[in-house]
Amino acid sequence: KMHKDYKRLEEDSSETSSGVTHYHGAEVPRSSVVGNFITAVKYVWADTKKNTKSFVIGCITVAIVVFSLSLLQNTIDQAPVIFLKLAEDNVGEYDLVIVASPQGSEDSSYTINTTDVENRILHIPTVSKVAPRWLLFGEVINKADPTYNGTAILLVIDSEKEKEIGLGREWDHPTLEGASAHVASSILRMLHLQPNHQDQANLRFDLITMAYTFYGSGGSEKSFVTGMLSRGASMLSAYERGSFTKMLKLLEVLPQDDPLVESFENFLESPVGRALVVQFLEMEMQNFGIDFKALSKPNATISDKTFQAMKEAFSFEFTVEVEDAITRPRGKFPEALGNVVVIEFELWNMVVRENIRKIASSFQEVVKRQVDAIPGLGLLIPSLGLPDNITSYVQNKTENLKMEESAMMGIVMKKDRLETFLFGGTDLEVAVIDWSNQIKEALGIDYPCTLQVPLVQALRVLYFLRLFLDQLLLIIVIFLASIGMYLIYSLLISDVESKVYECGMLRALGMEQYTLIELLTIQSLLFSIPGIIIGLGLALLVFIPVARGFESYTALPVPIVLQSSAVALGVLIGFLMPLVALIGPVQEAMSKTLRDSLDLYHSLSSDVVVSFTKLENLGISPLQTNLSVLSVVIGFVIYYLVPYSFFYFLWALFFNIFVGVILAMVLGLSLLGMTIHPFMQRLMINCFVWGKDRTCLKPLVLKNLQGHSRRNSKTATLYTVCIAFIIFSGTIFNQQATAITAEAQIGIGADIIVQSLIDNVVLDYEPIKKWLDEEKSREGSVVVDYAFSTFPIKSLPFARDGRIATLTDSPSKKVWVMGISENFLNVVYDEYLGITEYNTNITYDQTEHGFPDIVKSLYDQRSEGFDDPPNIFSFKNGPGSSTQMTTHETYSLPIDGIVSEALRSTVSVSLDKKLELVWNVPISQWNDVTQYTRLSFLFNPRAMVNRLPGFLYSSYPQSAELTSVLVSMDQYNEIMQRCYKFSVYKKQAIPPPPMRGVYIKCTPESSIEEREDVINGIKSFVRDSRAVITNMKSILKSMDFATFILDLFFNIVAIIIVTMCFFMLIISFTSNITENAWEFGVLRALGLTAFQVVRVYIYEALALVFSSIIIGFVMGDLVSITLAAESNLFTELPFTFQFPALLFITVVILSLGVAVFGSYIPARVLINKRIASALKNV
Repeated sequence: KMHKDYKRLEEDSSETSSGVTHYHGAEVPRSSVVGNFITAVKYVWADTKKNTKSFVIGCITVAIVVFSLSLLQNTIDQAPVIFLKLAEDNVGEYDLVIVASPQGSEDSSYTINTTDVENRILHIPTVSKVAPRWLLFGEVINKADPTYNGTAILLVIDSEKEKEIGLGREWDHPTLEGASAHVASSILRMLHLQPNHQDQANLRFDLITMAYTFYGSGGSEKSFVTGMLSRGASMLSAYERGSFTKMLKLLEVLPQDDPLVESFENFLESPVGRALVVQFLEMEMQNFGIDFKALSKPNATISDKTFQAMKEAFSFEFTVEVEDAITRPRGKFPEALGNVVVIEFELWNMVVRENIRKIASSFQEVVKRQVDAIPGLGLLIPSLGLPDNITSYVQNKTENLKMEESAMMGIVMKKDRLETFLFGGTDLEVAVIDWSNQIKEALGIDYPCTLQVPLVQALRVLYFLRLFLDQLLLIIVIFLASIGMYLIYSLLISDVESKVYECGMLRALGMEQYTLIELLTIQSLLFSIPGIIIGLGLALLVFIPVARGFESYTALPVPIVLQSSAVALGVLIGFLMPLVALIGPVQEAMSKTLRDSLDLYHSLSSDVVVSFTKLENLGISPLQTNLSVLSVVIGFVIYYLVPYSFFYFLWALFFNIFVGVILAMVLGLSLLGMTIHPFMQRLMINCFVWGKDRTCLKPLVLKNLQGHSRRNSKTATLYTVCIAFIIFSGTIFNQQATAITAEAQIGIGADIIVQSLIDNVVLDYEPIKKWLDEEKSREGSVVVDYAFSTFPIKSLPFARDGRIATLTDSPSKKVWVMGISENFLNVVYDEYLGITEYNTNITYDQTEHGFPDIVKSLYDQRSEGFDDPPNIFSFKNGPGSSTQMTTHETYSLPIDGIVSEALRSTVSVSLDKKLELVWNVPISQWNDVTQYTRLSFLFNPRAMVNRLPGFLYSSYPQSAELTSVLVSMDQYNEIMQRCYKFSVYKKQAIPPPPMRGVYIKCTPESSIEEREDVINGIKSFVRDSRAVITNMKSILKSMDFATFILDLFFNIVAIIIVTMCFFMLIISFTSNITENAWEFGVLRALGLTAFQVVRVYIYEALALVFSSIIIGFVMGDLVSITLAAESNLFTELPFTFQFPALLFITVVILSLGVAVFGSYIPARVLINKRIASALKNV
């Protein structure tokens, strides 16, 4: 046999006069660098034509990896347009907002002249025009049926200018003409109106609400009006005495060259004029039942009837025809505005002019009415030079009035804004700061305005989501690149092992070993070049619908090209994978001697290698070296890089380290799990091999697994790591999505929540409660129940710095003592209630999810009082004794409450210890000095919690300063009364408990629209933008959509990974079958059918694949459970295992196909081969 081969070699090899050798039809130059390279190229090309399967697998592998990574990188590069769109939907497409800033300037106002601003900044190249805006709270009423009414926000815009500067690029509603308006669809449902059906609505606004919008700093409108009237009465009294001259500044808004203005000034400065003006105003106020002189006294107030009469007197109303229904803001205004009615400035100018004329007409009637009532006024009127018709005079003066020049805000859009707002992190902030500085410099440092950049603030929140996507890309890059390298390595090593004899013949003909390296390098690059081209082409084709989807969602141009970063990543990985994978095959090829290469009967599975190495030549142990290097790297990362990333807020670096640790855990546990892989294979064989021929096939399968263990171990390791990664990523994502949902529900508390953001914006308890009671009793209502919560007691002026302390007053912590309704736990998401300890001596009702109703127990099972301690001293405490509670009051009325677990270690709180609640109560005020006294209450903790929906609770001591102590409304009121009784405010009327939040529970099946109707009803009583309303179902819907997208992404990644594993299995089994072709012939000769032999290989593949699935599943879940448990240490949520069932089923089905087809395709070559041919290995 050897003689015949060498004879054939002599026949096939001939040397020409040109020094060229021919081998199998390929010209082989004798010896030169160029000649060897040409030889390698021609050999690889000839081999590729002969054996296309390896070439196709290699190209497809490179193409899949390049396609996946380039597409993902390109998508993430364009993802900032999505973040920009999300931010714009949240705060509006407002690049920069200019609002008036009247503080610190006598000549400033609460409006801004956008025309003047525009003229000052238009020279800046990056600035377009300034769009004026007005924003007002008011009422909207169905004109045909006034019983349908509600509150709305009037938004006045200049459509043409906003369209010119690109504000509201998705706004598809036409420019309004005449008395028409675009109305929010929620308002139309509330008013029973139809869009574009000529339905009409009345818009009603009052000057009191407008003044409150500008000047109000909290509290109710009534208290605001009372305060304004009191200050007005004091100023009027000073004006009457001649000591207040700012009254004349009211005339500065009029033209100073007008003779009428000069007459008014002279009149107001004269003693007679001052007396008449005061008398005039006092008589007009008496028409509303207001005693102006009484208002100048401390603690003065007005009645509700008077307040409503004033609102009616100073209100104006106009009618609009409903045009389009506004379903979404589309960037025109923030989503938080809710019920919006949009009109044009043209209509607003007409409305303002008309109402100014009405006011002038009313003033003229008042003057005429008072001429006879005030002695001497009739004689002075002619000397003032007043026109006979004040209404006509005002009409002429306001004919050209433009409210654009007295706007509430001005919006500036940046030219080429995408180049700025698609940046991330500090780059965006630096660019916007530079731009806003240019605008402020152009306006002037002392210009009375404030610049706001709401988009930057919204994008800052989304920055961490962008970091998450970057880390997701990094994980996929590392994993897919590693799989690709491993697959190409297996492919090349398989080719090297199958062509040992050919390489030996080439070397016998004079080919040097480095030429063999060139040959393998060219073969690997032959995978790269077409694979990169195909991968980049497919990435571009698939990105087209992605780009179209981005454009459809954002209405922003998305270029249909691969970004340079995506191309660079694809090309780099495409070339790097084969080159790195080449290291192993080169070492394998270089390790063969010529004698071993020419051994036709050489079998890799029967290799016996004996090597002798002297210990002194061995040097340092490789294991010891690797462990040392690994320890140094881990120490450097933990003690240098992690603190460095935290200290300098380099979150990208921190997350990269985190990703590295996670991947190392997955890889390490997967490799550790491979130690039990042989035992799992035996178990799988016992499960899969059935039938009449089980007794003969089972030993053959076990022998195959043993004989192919070296090569199969590579495939099994790859498959195990892949399955572990897929299961880990799916599981941890599902668990994190569940945790985020739970955190959102705990933080918000209920289906609908109305919550004030600042202390002085108090919710109107009685009207809201009355409306909710009516809505709850209405047939078909979605409202099930509701509950209230109060502001902390320390927010009240007569109780400061609330603390909880031991009876010795040390240690102590500042806390927020708040009142909650009796049914609070029946309204909020009580499934997230975390009770760490509660008083077992009390009988509790059960909540919906079976927890003790510790809140309700505060109402129906109050603690009994204690006996007074003995009086040791009988003397009084001196002058301040009247400001202290008596001992009996302190001991007879203890306070029950719910406290945070964080207070257990910080204040030594336990249920068997009495504590005290302490406030500082102001007892006297003199100038700017306030004297306080300490007021203490005995406190009995009823329960301790680490979670309670709607409030911030934790068991960590660090959160003790931010925690709340919850008491019943009754005891909250008692604390208020007792603090108030001893405070300096005791002569004033005590206010009711200030309500901070309303929690509303809806039916589970209620839709978002039905809940929006409830929110619209609540908005009738919430007119301050600093009180926000949240619909939990809307938030969950957005989160569910994001979860679905990422779930789909992980399934696609799983398909890609399993596909690459399929190729790996084909390579492995092709090598197994090629090497064991002779055994196949022997088995056939012994009587086994071709189908039985093929089944042996299929059983082998099934055992290998499903053993890897089980090990990978266990290891992937083990890592995800570890991370979830670590995360729960911080969130303190109950541990839940969220198994990705759909992803697992997808992987199992794909793996079944991989095992069957991955083994059948290589084995089918032997099915039709004759037994004699198989035995001869032909």
